Amino acid sequence: MLAQLDAVDGVAESRVNWTGRAFLVRLKEGADADRVAGVVAPKLGASAKRVEESPHVASLRNGEPWMRSGETLKMSQHEAKVLGGRAAAKASGAAGLDGDSAAKLAAIIEEELVAAFARIQGSYQELDAGFKKEWPPLIERVRGRSRAFATEKQAAAIAESLGESLGVGR
Repeated sequence: MLAQLDAVDGVAESRVNWTGRAFLVRLKEGADADRVAGVVAPKLGASAKRVEESPHVASLRNGEPWMRSGETLKMSQHEAKVLGGRAAAKASGAAGLDGDSAAKLAAIIEEELVAAFARIQGSYQELDAGFKKEWPPLIERVRGRSRAFATEKQAAAIAESLGESLGVGR
């Protein structure tokens, strides 16, 4: 998404906050703000609104992290590791996995989450919609891969726990 925004004539740079829901666009000197806003707003969706100053601008000025194109995947990889670690611990407990199997599950979940985050970012789709679309097949891939070290009953418990952790069905 940021690469698309940066390509708009008149945009000097675009950034996104850590939630992936707030974007800032800085204009090139002399750019027509109304024209740029007219091109950028449809790319950001119905919730896009133009503001000259906001708490978001203040947070950028105060040094809070706002990523540029190319920096977001690095952040997503970190987020996938954190989310994956929590989900794997919960799923391992739900399935009654031992230490070795729990470590294998954690590696699988992290790998699947990193790949899912990359696909979502690469598709330029709304993040929430992208996640909702990614989670069910991701859970099934984890279930299938976990059968290499878990029983069918344990694999089902892993899938159920992972669905709860990812908010599938909410």
